This record gives sequence, structure tokens and C-alpha cells, in this order.
Amino acid sequence: MVREQTDGFDFSFADMKKAVAVDLPFTGAEIKMALEAFDPKIAPGIDGFTVDICYAAVGLNLVLFLAIANKCLDLKHLPKALEGSCHKGNSEAQKGQLLP
Repeated sequence: MVREQTDGFDFSFADMKKAVAVDLPFTGAEIKMALEAFDPKIAPGIDGFTVDICYAAVGLNLVLFLAIANKCLDLKHLPKALEGSCHKGNSEAQKGQLLP
């Protein structure tokens, strides 16, 4: 794992080093590791994207994909279409918690 997991992390008491590490731009290595972690046997998520579609989209232009992902990170915004596929569970208590 390249980026430290942040589930359950209390950001109100974060020290500056830890806070900066959380918001570092995504790297090509992280994106490739995430793609390799996808299980091709799993049905598409709410966004409808299968693993092969994700591979093709990212593989076509990794630089563009990184620019989009990092802009979303800068804006602290995750497009609504992706939120359902990134949330752990469906309970109200977990709403807003993204997978690492």
C-alpha cells in the first residue's frame, strides 16, 4: 500500500505532517496498484464500469486520469457517480467514509 489508510482517523487533532500526507497528489503507482487490486469476477458497481473499462480508460492516458483525480482531490470533491462505488457499506453512520 502506497498511501496510509485514513479510516477512523480524527482529522480535528491531526498533526501537520499527517494532514499533508493525506492530501498528497495521487501517483501513477497508486493508480496502477488500485487497478491491479480490482477483482475482474465482480460485477460492475453503481457507475457501471467493469475492470476492463477502467484499465482501458486509465491506460489510454494515465497523465490525463491523474490530472482529473488530483483536481478532485484539490477541490475535495468526489463526483456523485463514483461515491456509491467508493463507500463502505450503506449505513448512515458510514456515509462519507471512503475506501483507502
